[in-house]
Amino acid sequence: DADRRHGFAGPERVGIIGGVSGGGALIVVDSLRRHVERFPAAVFDRDTRYHGRHVLGVPVVGSSDLAEQWLTEGRIDSVVIAFNRNLEEREQVYDRLRTAGARFCNVVDPTATLRSDIVLGEGNVILARVYLGPCATIGSNNFLSGGVWIEHGNQLGSHCAFGPGVFTSGNVRIGDSVRLGTGIFVEPDVSI
Repeated sequence: DADRRHGFAGPERVGIIGGVSGGGALIVVDSLRRHVERFPAAVFDRDTRYHGRHVLGVPVVGSSDLAEQWLTEGRIDSVVIAFNRNLEEREQVYDRLRTAGARFCNVVDPTATLRSDIVLGEGNVILARVYLGPCATIGSNNFLSGGVWIEHGNQLGSHCAFGPGVFTSGNVRIGDSVRLGTGIFVEPDVSI
């Protein structure tokens, strides 16, 4: 829009969905605080124990239902999902917000390395020191923790979550809703 083209709009205001108790909100907020083009505006978490508190200075304002209202009112520009333990719920929240017209941003930590010809969906969390090799295809709504290495030619579906230190060799195919914990190594040409 005209305001953004003329520099009036400012950085993109991102709403973070969930992840307070598991730490996902903490590391997403930390990554967003290092960006110049977007910043964490609010955290939305269903656990009422956290409402009124702050994650690294970002207020926890209510449940994810409130995120839809904030989007409609123009208080945030986009959302990203920070919880990563329950992949079924992660996909359901993504689908519900997407159907409601929410815009999802990708949170890519400044220390991440994205090589040539990457295809990247929306709503992905790509944290510190993640490497995406050339010609990798990454779907939407994935959570890649620090130090994940997705090598060349990989195809990753949507709604996946990888713990720190997951390494894939070349030409690996991983479908939707796959969770890999910490320290997993995947051989070349494997399909999961």
